[in-house]
Amino acid sequence: MRTRSMILALAGGLSLSRPALAGAPDPAARAFDEGVARMKAGRHDEGCPLVAESYRLDPLPGTLFTLAECEALRGRIATAFRLYGEFAQRVAATPAGKRARYLRRARRAEAQREALGPRIPELTLLLPPSAPAGTVVERDAERLAAERLGAPQALDPGEHEIVTRAPGGPRVRVVVSLSPGERKAVMLEVSAPPPIAPRLAVQTPVVPAAPRAAPEATSGRRVATYAAAGVGAGGLLVGAIFGAIAIGQASVIRRECSGEACTRAGKDAADAIARTGAASSIGFGVGVAGAAAAVLLRLTEPAKRPGPGVRVGVLGVEGAW
Repeated sequence: MRTRSMILALAGGLSLSRPALAGAPDPAARAFDEGVARMKAGRHDEGCPLVAESYRLDPLPGTLFTLAECEALRGRIATAFRLYGEFAQRVAATPAGKRARYLRRARRAEAQREALGPRIPELTLLLPPSAPAGTVVERDAERLAAERLGAPQALDPGEHEIVTRAPGGPRVRVVVSLSPGERKAVMLEVSAPPPIAPRLAVQTPVVPAAPRAAPEATSGRRVATYAAAGVGAGGLLVGAIFGAIAIGQASVIRRECSGEACTRAGKDAADAIARTGAASSIGFGVGVAGAAAAVLLRLTEPAKRPGPGVRVGVLGVEGAW
């Protein structure tokens, strides 16, 4: 109760010591007065932000000390410890002629730091060895530098939100509660990004080619048929050629001979026609014989046997075995 009364007395003194400015009201003074009034009413959660706003607008050492006292009453002892230290540094930097007005509050700041120090909780945040490079850690919406991980952090008592996120992965949130004087280490959880499904290559289905039928072996009878047909065709061709020559020689004989008398050309034509006529007759004879032999061989060739797996019926192929 004595400490509380001293704080309120100091705060009240500061509010009365701020000079009033002529003209427009001073926003820093107004925020300070409203903050101190709410501190006196025990509404520290409302009063401390107003005093902090006053210090932001007009950073007076006395306002900084009042803010440290307010945060100590609010229970944010780590914040108050830091603010008391900043106030002591401001006083040490104040010229000697003006320092005397702050000496009483400087001694109070040092005593508060000694009392609050052992009660400040500490939190150590650790990343698992499997955490990928570039993993981000945030504590109470503040991004922490890599060197702060693994080292104790002085924090205010209460709940603190920790968020981790691996590159491309989801956010993992955890809430850590600290009590005054507690020392706690937390191994953070990191969720790896979801695996990327491999892109499947589209392959055109390969349709197996139908097996080619093995070429049918040519039998000796079939060879003989082809040979006879070839001989017949050749004989007919020879007979036709020599027949045409004989017809041409006959026209020469009619022109060069009269009865039994013939010119030299007529006599040569008569000798030639005797030779070509005989050759033509032989050629036609061979041709007819060859053709007849080929036809006979083809007609008398045995029927082809059905392949395996096929049954021949009256009307043809009935089906597979």
